[in-house]
Amino acid sequence: MATLLLAGCAGEEIKDYITFHVASTVNFQTTAARERINMPSTNFSLVANVDPFMYNNDLERVDVAKVNHPVEGTITGFYFKANSRGMKRLFTATATNLNNFIVAKLNGKPIAIRKVDMVISDGKIFMVADTNEGADLQKIADEINESIEIAHRINE
Repeated sequence: MATLLLAGCAGEEIKDYITFHVASTVNFQTTAARERINMPSTNFSLVANVDPFMYNNDLERVDVAKVNHPVEGTITGFYFKANSRGMKRLFTATATNLNNFIVAKLNGKPIAIRKVDMVISDGKIFMVADTNEGADLQKIADEINESIEIAHRINE
C-alpha cells in the first residue's frame, strides 16, 4: 500500500512555489541576503530578505478576498491560512517586524504585499494583490492551492 501511495506522488511536482519574505522600505544595500523588489502594478519599491520565512508547506490554503476600506474602497487580495508550523513562523515574523512589510512571491515574482501593523497569532493573513494588469486572481489562488496539496502529499 505504501509503495502505491509513493508511486502515486512520484509523478507529481510543485508547479507554483509560493514564498513569504520580510521586506522594508529602508534603503538597505542589496547583498546576497537582500534584494530590491518592485511590486508589479504599483511599482512600490522594497528591499526584501532573499530567504523566505514561510512557503507552500506552511499553508493550508489561499482564497481570493475583498476587504472594505473606509478610504480606499474595496481592496482585493489573497487570504492565506497557515497550518500549525506556518502559524508559528508567521507569528515570529510579524512579532519581530512591526512596521515592515511581508511580500508574497509566486515562482520568484511578487504578487501580494502586507504592512505588518500587528502581530498575527492565528495564522491568517490578508495581503493586498499587486500583480500584473489583468491577472486572474482566482486562477492564481487555485494554482497555489493545487501546489499546496501536492507539497503536503510529497512531504507525507
